[in-house]
Amino acid sequence: MKLERWIGLVLVIVPLAGGCGLFPFAGNDGQGLLDDWGSVPDDWSDDFDSWDTDFEDWGDDLDGWDDFDDWGDDVDDWDADADDWDADPGDWDPGLEDWPPVPDDFQCGDEQDVPCIAQHALHWIRRASDVIPQLWDGQYRFDTWPLYVVDVTGSGSPQGYLVNPSPVPAGARRVTGNAAQGLTVYRYDGHASQASRTDNGLYDFFFDIDGAEYSMMLIDDWGGATLEGGSGDWIMTLVHETFHAYQITTWSDPAGYIQDEQGYPITADIIALGLLETKIVSSAYKTADAEDAERYLRMFVAARTEKMRVDPSPEQLVRYMDNPQEHGEGSARYIEVKMMEAFDPEFPTRFFELYVDSILEWGFESAADVRDHFAFGMWYETGAIALRMMDTLGIDYVDAMTAGQTPYDIAADHFSMSAAELGAALGDAQTEFDWGGIQSEAQRYAALR
Repeated sequence: MKLERWIGLVLVIVPLAGGCGLFPFAGNDGQGLLDDWGSVPDDWSDDFDSWDTDFEDWGDDLDGWDDFDDWGDDVDDWDADADDWDADPGDWDPGLEDWPPVPDDFQCGDEQDVPCIAQHALHWIRRASDVIPQLWDGQYRFDTWPLYVVDVTGSGSPQGYLVNPSPVPAGARRVTGNAAQGLTVYRYDGHASQASRTDNGLYDFFFDIDGAEYSMMLIDDWGGATLEGGSGDWIMTLVHETFHAYQITTWSDPAGYIQDEQGYPITADIIALGLLETKIVSSAYKTADAEDAERYLRMFVAARTEKMRVDPSPEQLVRYMDNPQEHGEGSARYIEVKMMEAFDPEFPTRFFELYVDSILEWGFESAADVRDHFAFGMWYETGAIALRMMDTLGIDYVDAMTAGQTPYDIAADHFSMSAAELGAALGDAQTEFDWGGIQSEAQRYAALR
């Protein structure tokens, strides 16, 4: 299964996390979204002469300005709530680390073998282990999955922690105390240096320790900062990437799956229908109403069906990239966001505002940005939100996904729409979401270089 693509540092991830396999970016796996967002809307006058440039009008003396000392001795004194700021993307970094912390009352203890950062990581693993068995029909057993967490934030040698080891390697020491409560944890540094040199710099689906395979993830400087800040980025990435390991060992690939980002057709028609799909899911995630969910899911199926019809690629890349990537990356995104929703019910709204609405608002500046999004990144969110719509409608999908069916396949089979019904649903979407405006925007993006 080739679902693994490292995007998720979802803004490392942003710093996402997401991995593979994110974030739009993850991933949507290791990108800063500011580079992918369009230029700030230009409301300024083109004529600089119209500006008031007489500094005398600003006050006779710069001494009349507020002393910087009055702004607070430390940036920490400033109000970091992005909701209070102007939405100009130049004003703030959209990473999850800027968000309010996910509610949590954990406090580090004085534990000899486990520094505070590692304590936070183990605590989040326990929180995830409590929630995830309730998701995905209980088939993704994160609570028993073998993990190797390696802390590389200190000045000394990397420090490793085995969770759910089997067998326990020679030299491993059992960790007890508050951080390990509810977990089977061993301190084990024997492979920590090797793990710290992992190819992608963050994780490994199947890291070998004496013949046993572990999902390995580093706690690097980004991870340490997000763990201390409580944003959830680090655990989201671990859960996302471990879900890929579960997929690889358990699921069947969708038939005909191809990954060819550079060969994907970036035409005005494809971009327009991709924008339409994104606008559909942007509205869909904001409602829990079953009637709305059915209407938007029908629109989504119709838009994707039309996108496959106009696909000019001989390999039928819309059918064999869009749908399978939503199967692999969309489901992994769904799991990480669903987990965080258990800790903070408002989390999905904030997350999708960042990864869906912000992209629609600020757009793209270059052909590379357009390709990154429409030939890969967007499918994390379209797939995840399609699954959320199916949740709302009570459509069973877990077994079908395991067997290689994609979210599109499952929804299309569920509705079994005729050509006339597909046309009507597509027309409804085009009317609701200003198809003329979308086409103009798509033409502009298709012309970028």
